[in-house]
Amino acid sequence: MTTARESLAGVQFIKAKRVAPNTFRVIYPDGKQAIRFHKTDIITTLKNQEGEDVCILNSGGWNTVTTKKRINDFGPVRIFSSSGKWVAAIDNGEGRISGVKKSYFFDGLTIIGGDFANPMPIAPIRRSWEIKRSEKRSSADYQFQPQFAFAYAD
Repeated sequence: MTTARESLAGVQFIKAKRVAPNTFRVIYPDGKQAIRFHKTDIITTLKNQEGEDVCILNSGGWNTVTTKKRINDFGPVRIFSSSGKWVAAIDNGEGRISGVKKSYFFDGLTIIGGDFANPMPIAPIRRSWEIKRSEKRSSADYQFQPQFAFAYAD
């Protein structure tokens, strides 16, 4: 367990308040606000030049259940796993993720004004029965290529 002193060591801040175990809401001197989990700012919010809210998400490489929970609890997105990869969905306030914008999660994912600024789009999954017969590969497409040769000594 990380103490408050360890989590906030070396960080200049105006105010820090514990909001969950090992998690702090931090206000920095330059006006940025962050949700800090252990020693990583997982959610950073600020205003851009147009006055829009900008939110930058960062797991710090710690793709854990608790990191995902903290982003879901305090961030503007809902994170869920799909085929072992994190997917971020814009939170529409209804608690549902169908019909909303989605992106694969990566460190530095940015949301400006309720929309992804730099999304990594999710490719639609095609099931085997959805692929046309002409697209499927037949055994003739695969040619046997030996990877090594045998040499016999007399």
